Amino acid sequence: MKYFICPALLFLSSITSLNRLANTSSVVRVNSPNGQVRIELLLQRYREAESVPHWRVYFKNKPIVLASRLSIDLLNDTSLGGSCLIESVDTHSGREEYVITQGKPRQVLNNFTESIVTLRERTASGRRWELALRAYDDGVAFQY
Repeated sequence: MKYFICPALLFLSSITSLNRLANTSSVVRVNSPNGQVRIELLLQRYREAESVPHWRVYFKNKPIVLASRLSIDLLNDTSLGGSCLIESVDTHSGREEYVITQGKPRQVLNNFTESIVTLRERTASGRRWELALRAYDDGVAFQY
């Protein structure tokens, strides 16, 4: 009997670990280069739908923008932002420099970390869409 209990416990333990992995993989964290600003994409329940994209922002590990649903209404189609799966995440850092010509000439430096998240809808159509999340040293941005 001992031998049957151990494999069963091992099996249950591995299922629990997989569930934890699945839950952590449904949050994409993008930290600014200086580490003070963070934007997150998370999949959570919204009304009757599971795994709906939301975003939130932190500054110095304190919430600034609480979880807010991401959606966009499309002309002659259903809206994007329903139940989704995260298919892939591509993260890279960048540094952009440019000069503002209006007013006093001033050089601007943008240090950022960007993640391009590919989402697939959990519907029959299975539409795929991308969301770019950027964390700058002094703010965040996202783009559909």
